[in-house]
Amino acid sequence: MSQENVEIVRRAYAAFNRGDAKGLDEVISADCVMDWSQSQGPQKGVYHGLDGAASWLAAVREAFEEFELAPSEYIGSGDRIVVPTRVTGRGRGSGVAVEASGTTLWEVRDGRVDKFVLYQSRADALEAAGLSG
Repeated sequence: MSQENVEIVRRAYAAFNRGDAKGLDEVISADCVMDWSQSQGPQKGVYHGLDGAASWLAAVREAFEEFELAPSEYIGSGDRIVVPTRVTGRGRGSGVAVEASGTTLWEVRDGRVDKFVLYQSRADALEAAGLSG
């Protein structure tokens, strides 16, 4: 795992947390795949490219008045980075607090995020990355 790739993933998290689709455009590839098919939340699905990621982000921002993805560490080798993440939010309208955790496997190629996949467990993400955990 290169420090440059970690910085790209950090910038992606920062853009998601700001609700900044333009910031995402700077770090994800045009044909990026965001696989949220294992999500237990309402935005479950597979999203493609910046439009897909921006669509997911808009849906989250519409559903939550507060929303944050908080990475706890960056694990990896080469172009794959596994990031355990705590998610917190407060429902828009309901005010209900939400807290969850998951682990995302990020793949970075040519200085941009090419794919990122949400896993419900750290072990599953590490296995998918070819890493032991």
